[in-house]
Amino acid sequence: MAGKLCPSLSSQCPLTSRPDWSHRYMPGARCSAISTTFATRPLSDFVVEWGGKQVASIRKGFEGATRRAGLKDVTLHTIRHSSAVAMVSAGIPITQVAQYLGHSNTAITFSTYGRFAPDHLTEAAEVLDFVKLRAKG
Repeated sequence: MAGKLCPSLSSQCPLTSRPDWSHRYMPGARCSAISTTFATRPLSDFVVEWGGKQVASIRKGFEGATRRAGLKDVTLHTIRHSSAVAMVSAGIPITQVAQYLGHSNTAITFSTYGRFAPDHLTEAAEVLDFVKLRAKG
């Protein structure tokens, strides 16, 4: 997702001391919490750190956290997929979801997540209703 920002979210937050490409859009409350945290300590070169040092593997840390929480079959990809489904289900335009996910082609996003759009089958249902009404008339 390097350098890609989603204008559907409210605030742009710097996540590291690096230049603009490390800034991301995120919900306003989360950005506010991050800004408060960063106001009390300087930004480092790492988005995720532990004890001031770079985390070697986010995946391994995530796997350990899910194991301790007793969650089975939950991966970082599951979280990414669930986030995309939530955005599409809430009516966020597929182009913005694609940009947020870092997809270079919205067709990929639509083929994977389009069925979760609230109006995905509305037109098909309306056609069937029209046929039903016409048959009665």
